[in-house]
Amino acid sequence: MKLSPNIFRRMLWLIWHHGYVFFQTIRYLPIILIWAIGFFLCFDIKYPPEFAAHGYISSATWLFFSAAWFGYVFLSGLDRTAEYILIMQINSRNLYAVSKVVFLLAVCAAFSLVCCLYPVIINTIYQFRGVTVFPGLSLSVFSGALLLHFIIGALGISTALLFQPNPMKREDSFSICFTIIFALFSIVKGQIIDQQNPLYFLFYVFPPLLDIINIFYNKNMFTVLDIAHAAAFGLVYSAVAVAAGQWLYNKRIYGPRMVITQH
Repeated sequence: MKLSPNIFRRMLWLIWHHGYVFFQTIRYLPIILIWAIGFFLCFDIKYPPEFAAHGYISSATWLFFSAAWFGYVFLSGLDRTAEYILIMQINSRNLYAVSKVVFLLAVCAAFSLVCCLYPVIINTIYQFRGVTVFPGLSLSVFSGALLLHFIIGALGISTALLFQPNPMKREDSFSICFTIIFALFSIVKGQIIDQQNPLYFLFYVFPPLLDIINIFYNKNMFTVLDIAHAAAFGLVYSAVAVAAGQWLYNKRIYGPRMVITQH
């Protein structure tokens, strides 16, 4: 991808284009609805979590599956012809590929912010009545939860990007099956085989969602060390998964590298 003074402007235009086209449809509404139901169950006012951190861990886990679903729905809705035209317009296939990732990460960041602000807003409202709905909520917990949600949400996005559906097929059974398998095994792999088993290393091919959750198990706050540990798991896996997914996508869709005349 050749750098130019207009690269940032083109990236912003592509992100705006992705959002404008996708949110004109109603395909995202079921995702928002299911995510909201699960999220409000994590922070039920009638039955609140013992500590805010516990609710944040649950909502971050739910965000992983919601982000994977959102990413897959977005990618499966891309039109092959429109994609080719956009690539020709910006004169860079790599820039277009990066714009899809950045758009999905921006949506993930928005989801993360909503997840983390909701308990703060509820606590603020109820404090006028002298009641604390979600105990243990502080600036450090909020900041740690925001980073945790983004890290785990990015894991979900990378799972969808790892098996990008073929835009020329209405239903790509290959990508659907593998996205579901990878999403489910990220949380159940610990129940299938003990972590002390020598064969457990085979499960590192799946997203390290369970490994990240175990870092914060039974903890009432988020420390810098724990967040750094989670980031090492999540962001490294996400980067590798996105790179591998784009390589597989290029092989499946484009074949040999497409040559675009530079102007």
